[in-house]
Amino acid sequence: MRNKKISIFIFMFIILAVLTVSYFMDDNKPAQNIPQPQKTLETKTTAFGAVNVTVTPKNLFGNNKTWNFEIVLDTHSVELNQDLNQTVFLVDEKDNEYKPISWEGDSLGGHHRSGILKFQPINPPPSIITLKFKDFEDSDTRAFMWITEFDK
Repeated sequence: MRNKKISIFIFMFIILAVLTVSYFMDDNKPAQNIPQPQKTLETKTTAFGAVNVTVTPKNLFGNNKTWNFEIVLDTHSVELNQDLNQTVFLVDEKDNEYKPISWEGDSLGGHHRSGILKFQPINPPPSIITLKFKDFEDSDTRAFMWITEFDK
């Protein structure tokens, strides 16, 4: 009986050792607590006449369904009545213009507006993108430009 208990103990120890080794050698397990590199583009701010405009690109890298631009508009002297779906365009380095597919944010009016302007991803991804504001506050076209450095 004692030999049977020792055999069972040795057998269980071997199984535990095999499972432990196979766990640590499994290349398919998810990485834990290892930060993944994140590609982001910097936030840019400028004044368009009396309106301060801040733009932060989001979701441009990876297989995202939309490219999002967080836009914040602030002023203390004019009404913010611009329809961003009609006045803002994404432009690639070949000067092709892309219209937004939606604005998810504050409605027209007021002195402070913010939200997300969404675009279809450009394929193939350009090396430079520009977000152009046309007929916005003053008659000049204003723009924010980023070098994207997409992995091609």
